[in-house]
Amino acid sequence: MNAEHKTILERARAERKAQSPGPVPGPGGHEGLNAIFNPRSVAVLGVTRTPGTVPYDIFYNILSTGYAGVLYPVAPGKRSISAVPAYRYVTDIPDPVDLAVIVFPASVVDKALIQCGQKGIKAAIIISAGF
Repeated sequence: MNAEHKTILERARAERKAQSPGPVPGPGGHEGLNAIFNPRSVAVLGVTRTPGTVPYDIFYNILSTGYAGVLYPVAPGKRSISAVPAYRYVTDIPDPVDLAVIVFPASVVDKALIQCGQKGIKAAIIISAGF
C-alpha cells in the first residue's frame, strides 16, 4: 500500500469513527456472533471420505489448520472420518454444538437446519447448490 492510499484509508476510518454512534446493541450484543467467529465446537454435516470433494476438504481443513475447539463430522453411514468418530445425525452428538457447517445438497438442507434447531445450534453456514 502506498503512502497516499494509506493516508486516504486512515482519514476515511477516522471520519467513519467520528460519525459512528458506537456499537449498536442487538440481541446478545457481539456475543451473539461468537458462535460463528469463535465457536467452541463445530459440526460439519455431509462429510465424506473422498479427498477433493467439498465436504471432505472443509472438514480436513478445519481439522488440520489448528482449530482448537471440538470438531464433529456428521456423515450418515460412516463410523469415522479421518479417525474422528462420526455421527449419523447432528442430533446424535452428545455435547453442545456452537456452529454447524452444512454441506448437503439443497434438497436436504431444510431437514438439516431443522435438526440443528432441535439440537440448539445457534449458527449455521450453508455450502450447497441447487436452490
